[in-house]
Amino acid sequence: YRLFWDDFSSWLLEIVKPEYQKGIDPVTLEQVTELFEQLMEQLHPFMPFLTEEIWQLARERNEGESISLQQVDKKFNYNASVIAEFENTKEVITAIRSIRQDKQIPMKETLKLTISGDVSAHEHHFDSVIHKMANISNIVDGATSSEGATKFLVKTTEYAIPLGDLIDVDAEIAKLQEELKYYQGFLNTVNKKLSNERFVNNAPEKVVEAERKKQADAEAKIKTLQDSLAGLTK
Repeated sequence: YRLFWDDFSSWLLEIVKPEYQKGIDPVTLEQVTELFEQLMEQLHPFMPFLTEEIWQLARERNEGESISLQQVDKKFNYNASVIAEFENTKEVITAIRSIRQDKQIPMKETLKLTISGDVSAHEHHFDSVIHKMANISNIVDGATSSEGATKFLVKTTEYAIPLGDLIDVDAEIAKLQEELKYYQGFLNTVNKKLSNERFVNNAPEKVVEAERKKQADAEAKIKTLQDSLAGLTK
């Protein structure tokens, strides 16, 4: 379900979709059609009649051709580092979209994206996808966050969206303060648990590591919230 609905439809098709009233280039169309046919072949044993019908309509077929007679590849070559890089790109785009939704900023409004912290962790191979899918005008490395910027983390890289006059500053400060209060309370709870020697010594290692990860994530979130507040209250 996720392969079809998310990876293929929500991401790939949206990335390659041409501008309004413009046609898709033949090379991209052929590659996407081939991928779609492969997906139909993978699904065919579970939905034979529907996939046969769709496969026949995907392109011109010779008499007697059937999806049932296709040789399905048992091995697929893939590049793990490219996949990991694109997963990071998806997180960046999702975060920007969440900011738009949260701040009620329409998609037609272009935004700027700045990168700080571990800048080297951001590969620029998929920047064009970020530009298109999040309507970002430009991406700047190592930039100092401007006043009114909203920040978010992806792994160890910090990103910021300068919002300027696009938001209600007072309302945003109140919201960030409330969120900061929650994470500070959450971190306090985790710290108490980790400071308990009985818990640390007797709990399974995986449980202790999970708590330490919660601690690190909360600390990173608190720093991001504090930085965002600092930017709004300059």
